[in-house]
Amino acid sequence: MICIIGIDPGVHGAVSFVTTDGADRSVHSFDKNTPHDIRDLIIEKRDFLGYNLKAYIEEVHSMPGDGKVQSFSFGKNYGFWLGLLTGLEVPYYTVIPLKWQSALKLKVRGLEYKKKKNELKANAQRLFPNLKPTLETADALLIAEYGRQITLNDTKRV
Repeated sequence: MICIIGIDPGVHGAVSFVTTDGADRSVHSFDKNTPHDIRDLIIEKRDFLGYNLKAYIEEVHSMPGDGKVQSFSFGKNYGFWLGLLTGLEVPYYTVIPLKWQSALKLKVRGLEYKKKKNELKANAQRLFPNLKPTLETADALLIAEYGRQITLNDTKRV
């Protein structure tokens, strides 16, 4: 079975895991886990539970108005993820927000940042109420769901 990893690499982001059948789904905030914890979660899914892993990570860049420290932290987190996935030999795909949001039919384009984040959280809460999505975990859950749907569609084509 394939386990999809959805990653929101922001400083207050999260990582989410979901199997292709949707039966095993979890989310882990970066605020509550160390990089070592996150690494161990991935290793557990692969080595102990026997899942084939595939990751989808939100492609990020600095935005106008971002401070130097914020941009550096954002880039550092993104680089951490690319290095961790490469080191653990987990295939990954980068995806821009517009692509995963459009694929999931989330109507957030053009909204002001806070409204957009709250709308994404509301969508994640509607889809995954048992996981109690927060502003920090919503994007990772939705990115993992995007990856799950892409993987299911790819499997149907074979």
